[in-house]
Amino acid sequence: MKFITVSISALFLTALCANATEQEYNLLPYQGRITNLLSRAPDNFIGLMAYEQNYLMETVSNRNYNDTTNMKRDEVKFQISLALPIWREIFGKNSVLAGSYTQRSWFQMTNFEQSSPFRETNYNPRLFLGWATQYNLPFGWTVQDLETGYDHESNGRDNSNNKSRSWNRLYARTSAIKGNWIVEFKPWWRIPESKKDDDNPDIKKYRGYFDLSIGYRENRHQVKVKGHYHPRHNKGGVEVSYSYALNKHISFYTQYYGGYGESLLDYNRNTRRIGLGISLNNVF
Repeated sequence: MKFITVSISALFLTALCANATEQEYNLLPYQGRITNLLSRAPDNFIGLMAYEQNYLMETVSNRNYNDTTNMKRDEVKFQISLALPIWREIFGKNSVLAGSYTQRSWFQMTNFEQSSPFRETNYNPRLFLGWATQYNLPFGWTVQDLETGYDHESNGRDNSNNKSRSWNRLYARTSAIKGNWIVEFKPWWRIPESKKDDDNPDIKKYRGYFDLSIGYRENRHQVKVKGHYHPRHNKGGVEVSYSYALNKHISFYTQYYGGYGESLLDYNRNTRRIGLGISLNNVF
C-alpha cells in the first residue's frame, strides 16, 4: 500500500515539474469523441482511445453509504474510460461503429483494518454508432458530434446481500461548441425489466432521464458542470470539476459531487464528496 501511495505522489510531482507553453494550450480546440474515434493515429495501443474522462483522486465524503459498517469517509475514486473503433465509415465518411468501456471505483485505500476493500465499482460497457458533424445552429453554436447506442451498467455483485445493481438503456448523445463553451446532452430510455430481475426499480426517480453537461475552457483551465434531475420527484445530482493542464497528458484535477446517483450502490443516497488528484484527458 505504501508503494501505491508513493507511486501516486511521484506521478503527481513529475507532472508538476513538466513544462508546456501557454501557446500549446491556446491551439487545442475542443475535439469531439467521434472525431477522435475516426482518427487513425499510429501510436494508439491496438486502437484504444480515451472516451470519457480518466482520473484518479483522493476524496472525502459525508459517508452516506448504503452500508457504513467499518467504512471510512476518505476513499480513492478513479475512473478509466476507453473506446475502440470497430468499423470506421460504416454509414458514410464521418461515421463509426464503436464500443467503449468505462469503470468507476471507490477504493478504501486507508482502511487497513478491513484490508483496504473496493467498496463499490461500476462497470459500464457500451456499443454505439457515432457521426462527426459540423452542423451550424443559431447564435453561433456548432453541433460537434452525434451518438446513439446501447448502454449497460452494473456493479457486478450477486443479490445475496441486496447490493446488486444494474440497468440497461438506449441512449443518444450530442455536443455543441461555441468558442470556449461546450454543451453536451444525453437523454436515455431505460429498457424495462421484470420485477423479479429488477435490482433497482426506482432508479429513474433519482437519475432521471438525461445527463446535461456544460463546460468552459480558458487556456489551461477547464471547468465542467454535469447534472441529472427528475422534476416530478425533485431528485437529482450535480458534479462540478475543474482541471488545470500541467502538460499535454496530465492535469491537476478536482471534483465535487452533491446529490443522488453518484454510484449504483448508493443511487438513492444523498452524497456529498470532494476530491483532489490528476486527470489524463480533457473534461470532455
